[in-house]
Amino acid sequence: MLSRRNRRPAYLDTLAYVHLKRGELDQAEEQLRQALKSEPDSEMYKKRLEEILAAGR
Repeated sequence: MLSRRNRRPAYLDTLAYVHLKRGELDQAEEQLRQALKSEPDSEMYKKRLEEILAAGR
């Protein structure tokens, strides 16, 4: 479980990127969706989620 400090959107984005590079697409998507809950207007997070979803195709 992530500590409260580590649930910040920027941390979740970084963690999602690591999961993406390791091929762990489900975990990457989960982390990015959590980041987007906190910052739903973030274009950067939206683009990263698109990258993750495209990798799963």
